[in-house]
Parts: sequence; structure tokens; C-alpha cells
Amino acid sequence: MLGCRIEETVLLELEFPIVQLATMQVLSDVPLLRFQTTVMQKLKKLTESVELPPDIFPAFQIHPAQSSSGLFKNRKHVLQAHWEDCPALIRFRGLSQPVVLAGIPPDRFRQMDRNA
Repeated sequence: MLGCRIEETVLLELEFPIVQLATMQVLSDVPLLRFQTTVMQKLKKLTESVELPPDIFPAFQIHPAQSSSGLFKNRKHVLQAHWEDCPALIRFRGLSQPVVLAGIPPDRFRQMDRNA
């Protein structure tokens, strides 16, 4: 779908939602709640582009939120968006090959463990 063969891939399970990098890129004009982790901030700076499979659009779970920085009275209303499905191909500065990201909900992990 994204031009990546499975035998040429390395699968990683991460403790943070790296697919949110695609959310920040795809919804760049939407006021989103920012991820404050140092890792995500550094990865965002290294992100050159995000590509999606042809004719497929990502689904987002969106909730109202407030920015958590500054004085309470100065906080802005923003949206919290969670990438629901659809893989995304991200090109990082300094890497010759792109990285394919996909978010798998925790309940799906539990279901896969039971079926194994």
C-alpha cells in the first residue's frame, strides 16, 4: 500500500504514540493539544513529510481540550486528536529510508495476544 515490502521492515512497539507525528503534520492548521514529551518534540523537528496511501484518509478521534501551559486564564481552547487508523509514511531528516507508522489500540494488542 505504501510501497514497503514486509520482508524489508522492522516492527517496533513503542511506549508513546509516535503516529501522532502524522496527526500534527496532517492537521497542521488545526489548534491541537501539543505533546510535551522531549522525544516527540525532537522527532517533530526531524519530520520532513508525511504520506498517506492513495485514496485512503485517516480517521481521528477528536475531543475538546485546553492548552496546559501558562496561567489558567490565558489557556486556549484546542482539540485533542488521536490517530485511529491508516498507516502513514514519514520521512525523517537524516534517514535514507522512510518510516511507516501505524497506531494499534491497546485493546487490539490484548486481542492479538489471546489469538496467538
